[in-house]
Amino acid sequence: MMTLPCVTTTTGTGRGCRVLGEHLSTCRGIELDGTRAIECAGCLPQPSAHGLLCESCYLRLQDALDVAVDSITHMRSIERGPVPDGPNVQTSKPGSKMILPVSWLTADEAWSVLRELAFRSDPLDFLQVDKRGTTAYGFGSRDSIKRVRDHVALAVDLARGAELGRLHVAQLAVRFYRVMQHALSAFPFEEAAQPFAYATCRDCGNRTLERRPPLEHLDPITVRCVFPGCGAIYHPALVEYDLATYRETLESADAA
Repeated sequence: MMTLPCVTTTTGTGRGCRVLGEHLSTCRGIELDGTRAIECAGCLPQPSAHGLLCESCYLRLQDALDVAVDSITHMRSIERGPVPDGPNVQTSKPGSKMILPVSWLTADEAWSVLRELAFRSDPLDFLQVDKRGTTAYGFGSRDSIKRVRDHVALAVDLARGAELGRLHVAQLAVRFYRVMQHALSAFPFEEAAQPFAYATCRDCGNRTLERRPPLEHLDPITVRCVFPGCGAIYHPALVEYDLATYRETLESADAA
């Protein structure tokens, strides 16, 4: 039985789907990297292993599905979107539009691909998502974080059963994991939970403070001590004050 190549071979080939050291008969031994000619490390496409996806693409898809709920929810929670005063509010100028945060637009893009992938997997069950009021293009500006999370969680469950042997579905799967890779690069979870360098916990005296993201829109950003047994929580302004005082102490010591 003939094994087909990974679908990415015919839809915008990626380096991850090549076989290192194996070359097509037409390969000249070089390839372009921007404007530079470099040695070709391998061009023979990876064989499909899961439907029309190679093993590498399949694992990337699973990784993307594993983080989709938390990632899309995170992108919707880290910025505040425009909230109109009422359903009949008119814009000030004809044709003008409300500006959405970039993280929301990225979340909507990921949702759009995930939604279609879930629909192709099970159209009847997917009606459970559609009847809740979401659209093919994104979430509403008034949708709560819980609503977003519930939509994505259901779509992920359905997408796991996608028929990857169908060309369009396999192409959607590749597009989805690439969108998620971009989303994780642009809005990583680490961006919302960062250590405060040089900041000391007032309770335990350790430099183990972390900036924590808001879990819901308009929730405050907090700073929490992650030292075992402590867990003290501070307002960011208080930590910034301590850091400013620490800097002043160092500058005074240098000037002395």
